[in-house]
Amino acid sequence: MSFLRSVCYLVLGLSCAATSLSLLAKPVSVLVLSILSEEQDRKVMQGLTRELRQFGASTEEIQVERVEINSDQSELAMRSEVQTALAKRKWQLIVATTGSSADLARREAVGVPLLFRTAANPLDECLIESLRTPSGGATGYTSDLPGEPKMLEALKQAYPAMTGAIMLVDGTPEESGQVDCNQIITHAQVPCESGPKVAGPNVATRDPYLDQASLARFARTRRLQLRYFQLCSIDDLPRLSPLLTPNTGVVVPNRGLFYEDRQTLVSYLNTRQVPAIYAHRAMLQAGGLMALLPRAEPLDAPPRGIEQARRILAGTPPGQIPVQRPEGLELTLNLRVARQLPVPPSKSALRAADHLLR
Repeated sequence: MSFLRSVCYLVLGLSCAATSLSLLAKPVSVLVLSILSEEQDRKVMQGLTRELRQFGASTEEIQVERVEINSDQSELAMRSEVQTALAKRKWQLIVATTGSSADLARREAVGVPLLFRTAANPLDECLIESLRTPSGGATGYTSDLPGEPKMLEALKQAYPAMTGAIMLVDGTPEESGQVDCNQIITHAQVPCESGPKVAGPNVATRDPYLDQASLARFARTRRLQLRYFQLCSIDDLPRLSPLLTPNTGVVVPNRGLFYEDRQTLVSYLNTRQVPAIYAHRAMLQAGGLMALLPRAEPLDAPPRGIEQARRILAGTPPGQIPVQRPEGLELTLNLRVARQLPVPPSKSALRAADHLLR
């Protein structure tokens, strides 16, 4: 019987390669920790059941239990639910379906190997210390890629006459706080004020994840005037208006304020007929012009997490297993929005786009 193949279904609900690995020398208990609904997890659990039946596994050999945490309740109540689940038996593996459930497992299930299906930023969520060497009891998959310099490059390729670019900075406390994984959170001492920001420490204080050096390097080589503009509230968007001169584009990184108020932000930039590039699929759904996103896995690619699960079950500490990331970025261009702008995107950008929304 192959426990590895069972974990394939547990992680993704997909079938694995027909490889027979007898990893179960003793009963194994797996906890699926989720804040998603039972319906959303149904395929994962059904796939696992089918796989176990296919290989004739008995319930004595492997025990898989899904625990759904109500995310609408207080953090204390959620942690209590996790503690109750952990007390049922000794778990050999915890599979968290989201970053939030992974964070709960990290806090409560010290010493139990943790595999997270996805986490937007596992470093910021204190799940790991490094993508290459997590150095803890967790590993998994993250869709996070530092793509702002590539976003600027794609925007320039689409609009070669562009002479200026504005990088938006989320100045809200949630983004500007520096996370300490020992439970201490400090926030920038300077109150947030919407408006232009000078590159350097002023921007880094509010958004330490922006690769300012790479952005500046590309701007110099393309003779672009790169400016940073901080928003503390979406209501401050009108302050951006004086900078939206002809041949100026806007780069919108994937940050909390911009995502939460995406409809207002996208509508404002479209109304101003400004070419803008985003970093989240939801921005395209809100009517965004273009987006640079983590590349989706090919349908015939080996399901992610399989090698990680195999190594964990073979005895390798999760902290020694690198976190998996997408294989590059892909560009999506919304032609419906592009037709409303005074200048169409370049032919080279249309050829380079991985997806065209018509």
